[in-house]
Amino acid sequence: MKLKRRNEFLNEISVEKERINESLLRQSLEKERINENLVSQNKEVSYFAGIIAHDVKAPIKITSNFINLIKKRLHGSGNVVDERIDKYIKLIEESNANQYVLIDDLLEYTKSGQTKSNFESIDLNKILDTVRKNLSFQIEKSSAKISASPLPCVTANKSDMVRLFQNIISNAIKFQKEKTPVITIETESTSNYNRILIHDNGIGIDKKHIDSIFNPLV
Repeated sequence: MKLKRRNEFLNEISVEKERINESLLRQSLEKERINENLVSQNKEVSYFAGIIAHDVKAPIKITSNFINLIKKRLHGSGNVVDERIDKYIKLIEESNANQYVLIDDLLEYTKSGQTKSNFESIDLNKILDTVRKNLSFQIEKSSAKISASPLPCVTANKSDMVRLFQNIISNAIKFQKEKTPVITIETESTSNYNRILIHDNGIGIDKKHIDSIFNPLV
């Protein structure tokens, strides 16, 4: 009797083991199918991102070409050029160059599924200078006041930091209630971390959007 029970028990174990193996096999096949779909989708995303990047770069290239023509006309035949015009031209050229870098980085992001791993020591003061130049027209038009305490150096991706600061400052200028935008950037540093605080006098963010505010797909 004991032998019979033992055999029945072993048989149940064998059946359960076979069921588990079948389940694992189904999961493995499903995982392979999902991976194949992801690879196919990533290829499609990369393809369309390449098309979009090309289309976005086209007007930037046209602008650069016209700027070069304007520079030749202004500086030719010994013409005296207004310093402000020279300043605006340089700002446009710098902005175009930065946009090219941002587009290339975004394209690389879609290809790899993650940001570039070229993290390096970044001076946030220089990042802010770049952002000021990129947003110079928006800042001048709105008479925005931007003040900042000395910012630290951090280990990060340069393009990511430019996008981060530029989006925050641009939104702070854009979302106003007929006020002159005032933006203050401060730093709180400890031995373990640097906290960057950005204050503005804009309309703020509705509480119901807080959870989704950093979701790029929303």
